[in-house]
Amino acid sequence: MKDRHFERRDKTANLLFDLAKYLLTTAGAVILLHNEPVNVGILILTFLVALLIFILAVYITPAKGY
Repeated sequence: MKDRHFERRDKTANLLFDLAKYLLTTAGAVILLHNEPVNVGILILTFLVALLIFILAVYITPAKGY
C-alpha cells in the first residue's frame, strides 16, 4: 500500500537535510572568518540544533517500497 503523503514527506525531509547542511556551513564560515574569539556555547548550540534537524529528517524520510 502506497503512503498517500509519500511525496510530501520526501520533500520535507530533503528540505530539512538542506537546512542542517546550510546551518553547519554557516557555522564553519563563522569559525573561519571571524576575527575575534568565537563563543563556544553558541557553536555547541548550533551543532546540537543541526543534529536535531538531521535526526528529524532521517526519522520522517519515507521508506521507498518498490
